[in-house]
Amino acid sequence: MLSLLRDIFRSDPRGFVAMTLLSFLVSLSGGISVLLLVPLLQCFDIQSDSQAAAMLSRLLPSLSGTGRLACILGLFVFAMVCKALLYRYVQIRSARLTQDYMNGLRLRLYRAVSRADWQHLIRFRRSELLNLFHGDSTRISNAAAQLVQGVSLLMTAAVQIA
Repeated sequence: MLSLLRDIFRSDPRGFVAMTLLSFLVSLSGGISVLLLVPLLQCFDIQSDSQAAAMLSRLLPSLSGTGRLACILGLFVFAMVCKALLYRYVQIRSARLTQDYMNGLRLRLYRAVSRADWQHLIRFRRSELLNLFHGDSTRISNAAAQLVQGVSLLMTAAVQIA
């Protein structure tokens, strides 16, 4: 598993790091939107004794009633829209990273077969070679996609726990 992750990273280091950082930003915007719920609930006289609530109350303007509610709702909607847009971009980058990796892997496989000793390849059954090109490549592609998604989810979990 680590060798596959290392191979994906080596295929496009900048893309992998960008996807990881974007996953961090998605998680961070999700955490901010959850924190904005605390002052929103305080607008409805639901009290909270948390330090985060006190900090957010100091950051938000000291408006009364409707103005405060509108400001908090606006910030909440903005945070959720940012999270949705970043998440969409992360998914696109993740798919592109996985597809580029698989295209490179297939090209390496085709080159290796074209340069191989044909006497050795003749010994294989045709179904084994077809399975190598289609079945095994698809399995590796699915594993790579799951691994990239897993890294993104681990990043999200780390931010949410912190």
